[in-house]
Amino acid sequence: MRIAVVGCLWIALVACRDERLSEPSEALPLLALPPTLPSAFRSDARLAVAHSGIRRFEFPSVAGPAGAYRERITTDGHGRFALEPIDSGEFEAAQWEFFELQQRAHEGFLFRYRDFQVRDPRLFVRNWETTLLVPSTFVAERACQRYRLERKIGNPTFHEVSVDEETGLVLASQEYGVDGQLLAAMSYESFEGDPALGFVSWHVSSNEEVALDPDGPLPENEAALLSPRVLPLGYLPVELATVGNGAGERWLKRTYSDGLTPLFFLQQLRLRVPSVQATGPRQEVSSIAVFELGAARVAQGRVQGFDLIVIGRAAEAELLDLIESALP
Repeated sequence: MRIAVVGCLWIALVACRDERLSEPSEALPLLALPPTLPSAFRSDARLAVAHSGIRRFEFPSVAGPAGAYRERITTDGHGRFALEPIDSGEFEAAQWEFFELQQRAHEGFLFRYRDFQVRDPRLFVRNWETTLLVPSTFVAERACQRYRLERKIGNPTFHEVSVDEETGLVLASQEYGVDGQLLAAMSYESFEGDPALGFVSWHVSSNEEVALDPDGPLPENEAALLSPRVLPLGYLPVELATVGNGAGERWLKRTYSDGLTPLFFLQQLRLRVPSVQATGPRQEVSSIAVFELGAARVAQGRVQGFDLIVIGRAAEAELLDLIESALP
């Protein structure tokens, strides 16, 4: 099998680790949650705390509206949410309109995967070191505690987060690369608890996601259903689902995480189409486009007739190796 990387589009800076792939680490123990672990690192307070606020996002190496913008977040404390882009400083109107449409279209993904969130507390405790930096600071006039979260294995990427003392909401977060450069930042500029919710346009899911039991039967498919056999260090499976694109296409989505950072492996659920044959007999040519989307790197294309997408904070070589490990 020969993989040809056919394209590369740089639209944002991603935190790339130089870790080697390893066999999945089920054998490593999952530690019990220490009683001193803050509630913000045990569950997602956004789903339980009704609030509204203006917050600013910054991605230092990204040009245009996506480099720095403000949005309004509203949650009802029962799982409903809305994200509304507001402005992005100096920009052309057409440029902002396109960006605003993109943000609206990706609202669910941004809420679930762009925002800082501990996705599996036990994996988080195993892979990340938590240190209280400042016991009392203020964000949007709210008393917060500031923490540093550093990866225990691999290159020492780290986050700094400010957690609201009353609600457990993360009101500010910064993500840093291995050399200490700032990759992304979010900070609330205003905060309102128990806001009026009568005129909020709540997010409506459009990806037709259906959660699956990892131990149950998988959806029927005329081609083999693939599963990576090697993962980045510290990662384990956390979710399994099918998703749709609104045009009748269905994908199997496998989600992995190190407790904090998500990694997605998607396979289209349809009849496998053999790749175009190369000049040599029995040799298949596969095409993969690698590009950056927000804070993640994407590898997308057809490999041995399978339509695949992999999304995560990983180096290009890691994503390609992960794809190769899933092939029959």
